[in-house]
Amino acid sequence: MKFKAQIFRSVAVAVMSAQLLLAGCASTGKTVGNLSEPEDTEQLRLRADTAYETGNYNLALKHYIKVLAQAPESAEVLYRVGFIQEQKESFREAEQAYSDALELQPEYTPARMGKALLRLRKGQVHRAFSDLEAIREQDQERLAAKLFPANEKNSPEGGGQKKHLHIVPV
Repeated sequence: MKFKAQIFRSVAVAVMSAQLLLAGCASTGKTVGNLSEPEDTEQLRLRADTAYETGNYNLALKHYIKVLAQAPESAEVLYRVGFIQEQKESFREAEQAYSDALELQPEYTPARMGKALLRLRKGQVHRAFSDLEAIREQDQERLAAKLFPANEKNSPEGGGQKKHLHIVPV
């Protein structure tokens, strides 16, 4: 699994390098003399998030790739890269980004949902529904834990029995 993440990061760096070359070798940071300082990760993330939220996915992807090159351990950034790649119909890259996000944070619902919906889009209906059912069960357990906090094994009120919240589709 770590090998996949390393491959994704290598591809991300290669894509970023290609984008910079195509942009006319534009500077990616502050210039001090002839040296270039890397941009602050928080500033890059803020620019990427702003572009993402306004639907400027090409700019967002460019900034997210830079963020990942500096700080590769963000499931949310990887999810967003996957979403953008899916919008561009780069399904292989989208699936890899979702998988990398889930490798970092296996219970990250947006990445799980993204991967399931991508599978549905690719015609992998049974796998998609299996994934969506697992997500529903996970979310149902989280909701039940919030609604019934005394429902823990050590709680005298819960009596060691877990209560189940049944959500019925309308």
